[in-house]
This record gives sequence, structure tokens and C-alpha cells, in this order.
Amino acid sequence: MRVLIRGGGEVATGIAIRLQRARFEVIITELADPVPDRPEVSFAMAVKTKAVTMEGVEALYAPSAYLAEEEVLPGQVAVLIDPDLGSLPRFRPDVVVDSILVGKNFGTTKELAPLVIAVGAGFTTGVDCHAVIEAERGYNLGRVILEGSAEPPAGASAPQGDLRTDRVSDRALAVAGGVLEAILRLYPGPITLR
Repeated sequence: MRVLIRGGGEVATGIAIRLQRARFEVIITELADPVPDRPEVSFAMAVKTKAVTMEGVEALYAPSAYLAEEEVLPGQVAVLIDPDLGSLPRFRPDVVVDSILVGKNFGTTKELAPLVIAVGAGFTTGVDCHAVIEAERGYNLGRVILEGSAEPPAGASAPQGDLRTDRVSDRALAVAGGVLEAILRLYPGPITLR
């Protein structure tokens, strides 16, 4: 099963790690000059450094969709510059996860794949996507929202917990768990893993 993640920041990295460990094929699309909040724990940086390893999972920059498919090995995450999803017809992902996390929808529609999941505010289930995953800290963090929208950001909140540079945060893993749950609950067909 192929999952395409829009955005490669820390939360997207947590999602990619969790899905790759669960044997999903993961491709991340990113900007040409990404500026993630926590670059030291973001697969987005593979665009600049060519490779990033986080928690034992390696993300490799692929300069084209063809090379993303042909040169990135099973167990690795492909990172591709493609903010407008021009590679979508080639990849034909089973799931698209929008994890840009800017509180606004930049073109994600529920028609992009059989299952489209959005992370954070700016999306409405049934309109933009099939499910929204709550990304704001609190009791709803990581919850799968099947009706309505996620909480709007409360403003700049201080990161909580241990800000290690060798691991993604508890927030990223909680959101990743919500994405995994949404895939397993909502995917409209049989799920085949590598």
C-alpha cells in the first residue's frame, strides 16, 4: 500500500516513520526550499542534505518521480520536490495525507486518492478529505475526526516534553497513530502491505 504525505516537517516525519514501520510504502512531497519548525527531526531536510535518518528510518531525496520509484529501496522513505502534486498520476497512491500544518488547505481534495486524510485545522471531513486528525495538544490530540474539522490553532504554543534531536516528539507520534487508525478504519478496499 502506497501513502503519499504532503509536507515533510516533524509531524509528517512521525507519520512516515510509523507507517514505514507498519510496512507501508511512503513518499513525501515537499517544497524546493523547506523550512520546517524542527529541521533536526524532519525528513524535509533530505531535499537539502540528500538523506536523513531518524529513529532508524532513512529518507532519501529523489530528484524525480521516476527515481523515487526506481532507486528508493523498500524500507526507505522517498522525498520529492512536488508541492503541487504533479507526480500524483504516476504514483497513484492508495492514501494521501496532508500534513503541511499551516491551518489552510492548499489544494487537497478527497478525490486525490481512495482515502485522503488531513492533519490539523483548515479541512472539513466529507468536503476536503475523508478524515481529519487533530494536531493540537490536549485531550483530542491524535483523534480521528469523521465529522467536522479540527480545532484551530490556539496560537504559538511552547513545545512540550523532551525536545530531543534524535527522536520525533510525542505530538508527532500521537498524530501518526491517528493517521494509522484512519487508514485501517476507512480504506475502502483490502490493505496489502509489503
